[in-house]
Amino acid sequence: MGSDVMAVLRERAAESPQRIVFPESTEINILLAARQVLDEGIAQPILLGAPDELAGLAAGAGIGVKGMEIIDLSDDSVVEGLTEECA
Repeated sequence: MGSDVMAVLRERAAESPQRIVFPESTEINILLAARQVLDEGIAQPILLGAPDELAGLAAGAGIGVKGMEIIDLSDDSVVEGLTEECA
């Protein structure tokens, strides 16, 4: 895709940012993508994983997770709440 097409897509996405869930949040390239999406105002990233683990991985790679929502799927009450929301 040409860079002008990507610029148009970014501009449109920034006009109405949506939420994007990143299930493979323990991978550095995914954390980088989530940071970029947030910084560019394209979307609100949601990371799935243990908050302490993700924060440690991100910090070790020099990636800030401030402003990103982190959902801990190992917490049964969180999973139950999400299940009720979707029902």
